[in-house]
Amino acid sequence: MVDWKTVSRLCREALSQNTTDRTAFLDTACAGAPELRRQVDALIGPSQAPATDWLGIALGRLCDELNAAGAKSESSAPALAPKSLFSMLGAGALADLLKAMHFREFEPGGYMICEGDPAEFLLVLLSGHAFARVRDTPVDSAPVGELGPGDIVGEISLVTDEPRTADVIARTHIQSLQLSASDFHALADRHPDLRVLLTEVVTDRLGHARYDGLTGKDVHGYQIVQCVGRGGMGVVYEASRVATGQKVALKMMNHRLIYQLSALRRFRREAAILATLDHPSFARLYECFSAYKTEFLAMEFCQGETLHQLIAARGPLKEAQVRPMLGQLAVALKYVHGRGIVHRDVKPSNIVVTRSGGIKLLDFGIVTVEEHSDLWNTQKTTSHPTLQGTPRYMAPEEFSGRVSDHRVDYYGIASVVFEVLTGRPVITASNVFDIVREHALFALPARGDIGGGVSQELYEVLLHGLEPDPDKRSLDFDRLVTWAAPLDLND
Repeated sequence: MVDWKTVSRLCREALSQNTTDRTAFLDTACAGAPELRRQVDALIGPSQAPATDWLGIALGRLCDELNAAGAKSESSAPALAPKSLFSMLGAGALADLLKAMHFREFEPGGYMICEGDPAEFLLVLLSGHAFARVRDTPVDSAPVGELGPGDIVGEISLVTDEPRTADVIARTHIQSLQLSASDFHALADRHPDLRVLLTEVVTDRLGHARYDGLTGKDVHGYQIVQCVGRGGMGVVYEASRVATGQKVALKMMNHRLIYQLSALRRFRREAAILATLDHPSFARLYECFSAYKTEFLAMEFCQGETLHQLIAARGPLKEAQVRPMLGQLAVALKYVHGRGIVHRDVKPSNIVVTRSGGIKLLDFGIVTVEEHSDLWNTQKTTSHPTLQGTPRYMAPEEFSGRVSDHRVDYYGIASVVFEVLTGRPVITASNVFDIVREHALFALPARGDIGGGVSQELYEVLLHGLEPDPDKRSLDFDRLVTWAAPLDLND
């Protein structure tokens, strides 16, 4: 078997050559050593091809290529798909990464990472399979991760500078490349895309499962219980305040956003605006803080189901149920609009129906404030308008880059009412081009064709709220708030 240092050195030297010169270089360097040439070619791919994704492609099969006999082990797996996270790295970064890595093996049952240990290294799996588990979770809970060739292990601690968040245990024989924390940080100073790559991995790992690498951890005095939600901006965990046992919701900004100043500003704007709200239809903000190299909001935990979940489980609601819910939404939006706040993301998945029949309007992640408000001087949006929100629920004018005002929330509330009555959204397309086309062609169905038929009064709410021209769109909140009452799902 050719040793890893020799393979690594030749790969680095080959990567430094122009693609047209690489073949001649390898012909000379590997003359009389066909096995060495085979292994180098397996790593960097055809000499004529750009060397921008060779590591991602090769990781899945490197175990076999490093074996001089060429025999496949039981733990080997098919090569990775041509595209991987490593494809974001240039040839120089890949060459430096390869130079700093060391070959390491683990036997089945061996601990590759131990929960609580300091972040001294990360591993890239070449072959075999492993699993990650968090200690002190229910005995019947599934592993927080299944890992195979090409996966990165131990990245969370390197990104956050916190101790290991989980055990990683070899399920089969493992061959891997190890990169020390000191080498990673030195490389990342020269090649910032390395940090971006790891934040992508961390974002993908946290929040996908009920129990993940943060489960059970004490974060700023809050012990995380489980993940309860995930969105574009962040992950939401159920947690308990260690000092009092109070249940809270912790909203964590996605790690992929930590290098985006605009995202950080939006997250902090959400916290600042939530801090000004004192109303039962909004989750109370307790505090905001930094931890794990990102931002957290500690908020009131809202027990209940979202309207999206209710529709999925029960189907359309009756008008007798929709009217009190609509009244509560009108009360909530009248309150924030009176403060010059525009929510901009009113949709079924952001509305929780509590056990007592109340509603909570969540997620102020893309909120804006209007120029006349007291918040304008401190919380105004200084950047140019961008396409933000969930396209299917956005008002038509938002696709033109027009500055949003409170009328986008009129469209949002009418869209919610239409969906709970019919069981389907106003706009059903999934890509932006088709969504804009649907907006242009949309015509409100006849009153008798909405759900089981609706009253003229409610039909007019839909007609005026879904008006495509914001200058003609209106809702009479003073009238709608008189409908407010607890939602009775047994009605």
